[in-house]
This record gives sequence, structure tokens and C-alpha cells, in this order.
Amino acid sequence: MDTTLSERLIDSSKPTSSREILFCIILQLICGIQISVFFTSMWQYIVSIVPTFSMNFYGLLIAIFSVGQALSSPIYGALSNRLQSRNSLVIFALFLMASGNLLYGSLINLNKDYVPIAAVVARIQVGCGNGILSVIRAFIATAGSRKQRSSNIAAGMGAFVLGIALGPSIPMLFSIFGTKGYKIMNVVVNLYTAPAYFNIIIFIVLIIMLIFFVDLSDRHLNFNDNASLCSKTDSYNDVPIEGQEKIRIIPTIVCIVLYVSIQCVSTNDEVIAAPYTIAMYNWNSTEAVQYNGILLTLCCLLSLIFYGLIAWGPLLYADKRKVILIGLAMFIAYHAANMPWPFYEGPLNYLPENANGFEDVGGCLRKYKWCETTKRVPLVVYVISEIIGFGLGYPLTSAPLGALYSDILGNRKQDFMQGIMEFFGSIARILGPILSTYLFENTGYKYAMGFQIILLSFSFLLFILFYRRLIHID
Repeated sequence: MDTTLSERLIDSSKPTSSREILFCIILQLICGIQISVFFTSMWQYIVSIVPTFSMNFYGLLIAIFSVGQALSSPIYGALSNRLQSRNSLVIFALFLMASGNLLYGSLINLNKDYVPIAAVVARIQVGCGNGILSVIRAFIATAGSRKQRSSNIAAGMGAFVLGIALGPSIPMLFSIFGTKGYKIMNVVVNLYTAPAYFNIIIFIVLIIMLIFFVDLSDRHLNFNDNASLCSKTDSYNDVPIEGQEKIRIIPTIVCIVLYVSIQCVSTNDEVIAAPYTIAMYNWNSTEAVQYNGILLTLCCLLSLIFYGLIAWGPLLYADKRKVILIGLAMFIAYHAANMPWPFYEGPLNYLPENANGFEDVGGCLRKYKWCETTKRVPLVVYVISEIIGFGLGYPLTSAPLGALYSDILGNRKQDFMQGIMEFFGSIARILGPILSTYLFENTGYKYAMGFQIILLSFSFLLFILFYRRLIHID
């Protein structure tokens, strides 16, 4: 019996998994949102409770989420490789994320001395729950018909990155509550806390679906139990049969490096989006949340179109490597446009001396000496480059990368290797916010943007260098 016929028989013997795949795609969207949902409002939220809260601690607070994710991703992957059903693991992860959001929403009720440490605990809980991504991605990569996997993987990865891009716009939906909000039975619901309580409702719904309607067991999967972890060759032709059963190290590393670059881009932009626009365009806290939310929503709409083209349209059949290179070029162009070029106007305006925080007016904090010489990126340049650069950059890199990485791993249970990829992505999200906030607070946005250009250019050149090895070997 030939390989193609045997694969068809195996696929036909598996139960229909469309419901499970749809659930996994939705869950990846929710996990993406959890990473970034508070990026445009967390700083203002904590400062409203603890006025002495610093940007350096804010960077640490953003990064601590990814500490939990980095620690939990390989563990979830290793456990899932040994289990036949993933439902219990996913339910546990959803419970962690729900409890973390509950603690975050309750910060406003705590003594301000305990708020910073409670915020750290809340975000690390959500991060530990978010590590379940490795299990979900591996399920999609090996579930159902082989013909559908590229679409499913692209849709799942696209949903995750779309969630990261969409997250900062979620608080905008609750801006009607304002910063004061309403108090219901000692529960404060305002612009900052409402998204956390909304997340909890979503997690409860997902847990109910897992208990009664969704089955994430091995009976939906197609994989080779004899596949090994290391390849004897990375060549793209004349590969011996035993080599085809093993992971090719160099292509795997290249994909992981690219994933790290994408995660650095997303965290760099989102972690400094609020302080950047407050300093650059004198937006107050509410305006920063609303306007950045609108921009990211427009990015998401453009991304959604291209995710559809990649998952189900003509781009599904395009060379994934070429699509990724175009996406990297879009990211590089965005960061180049937002460098403080000498022909831009400047300098920036400082916050008025009598201003009480950023509630009424924006501007540079007076401790930022770099504002005296920094040029202002024109608003029209920022808006257009944000929408086009990110709206195209994310779908053109993340969606084909997920499918390419799965193809390179081959026909095996991928839970652990997906966990490894997410581990390094989490490390990038740990170091990225700390470095970005440090550079922003001490030197402005020039070096923060420059660092991203260097990292993206390195990924671009690495992709070119190993271009011929980044293929699926049948």
C-alpha cells in the first residue's frame, strides 16, 4: 500500500474534528488577547492606585506574564505528549487565567502597599495558564485531514497574533465606564477593571464547552509514533529515509528565531504605545486608550483580511518563505518610518507643572531629559505606518510561519516542540518589555526602534541564508 493511500485510510478512520479545531482557533485568539489586553491601560490603572509606580516596574510587570508562560509551556507540552486527552490540562489552564484576571480586577480594592506584588501574581497566573498554547497548536498541527492542516495552522496562528493586536483595543470598548466607573457590591467596574471581568466570563464559557462539547483527545490526531527528535541531515535533497523521520535542527532554529523577532515587535510596540503617544502627541490617559484602540482595531481589520487570504484564499498556495520575507520587510519599514529623523519637527512638550498625572492632559514627564532634543514623528506617519506595517506584517509573518514550522517538524506529536517554540517566544516577551521601557525612559524611542530594526534585519538575512532548507520534505 503506497503512502498516500495509507494516509487517506488513516484520515478517514478518524472522527470529524472540525468542532475541536474551531475551539482551538478561538482559544488561541483568547490567549493572544490575554498577552496584550492591558498594555494600553495597565500603567494608568496602577498609577491611579500607586502614584509612585515607575516605568521600570511597569516593564517588569509586563515581562512577568511571559515568565509564567515560559515556565509552563514546555511542561504542558511534555505532559500532553504522555496523555491521551488534553481536556483536563486545558481546563486547569483556563482556571489559572480566570483567577489571575479576578485578582487583577481586584487590585483597586487592595492596600496600595500590596498592589505591585499582587499585580505581579495576577499576571504570572495568567501567563502560566497561557502556556497551554503549545498543546493547542500541536493538536491543530496533527488533527484531521492532512489537506486541511495548513489552513488550520495558519488560522490558529493568525488568530493568536490577531488576539495580541486586538487586545489593547478591548479597554476601548469599556471606555464608557470612565476611570471612576461604578461600584457594585464592593466590585469596582471601570475602564481598567471591566476587561478583566469580561475575560472571566469568557473563560467560564470555554470551560463549560470543554466539559460537555469538546474532545481534545488523541483519537482526532494523525502522527508517527516512530519519529525522533534530531535529524542527521538538514539537506533539502537526497535525504535518507531515517533522516526524514527526524527533526531538522537548522530549519527549526530559523523558525524559532523568526518567532522570537515577531514577539519582540509586538511587545515593544504595545508596551510603550501608551507612554509613547502620551509623550509624542500630548494625549491624556483616556485618549491614549481610545486612540490606540482605534488604531489597533484598524490594524486588526486589515490583518483579518489577509489572515483569510492566507488560511483559505490564494495566499494559502503561495510560497510561505516569500510571504514571510514580505512581512518582515513591512515590519522594518514601520520602525524606520518611526525613527526620530532630523527633518521631523520637534522638540516634544513637557507635562504642565500643575498637571495631576495624565487624567486631563498628556506630555513628556519632566524627568525625561531626552524630550528636549527628540523630534516628533508626524501623526499621519505614525497612523499610516501603524495600520499598514502591523496590519500586513503580522499576518504575512505569523500565519505562514506556523504552517512552515509544523511542516518542518513533520508527522509527529508536536506538543513538546511547540512548547519549545513558545518557550523562546516567551523569553522574548520577558526581555523585550524590560529593554523597551528602559530604553524609552532613559534615551527615548530612537534606540527602542533601532533595536527592533536590527533584530528584524537579522531575521531577514537568516531567512535568506537558509532559504532552500526551509521546506517540508515528503
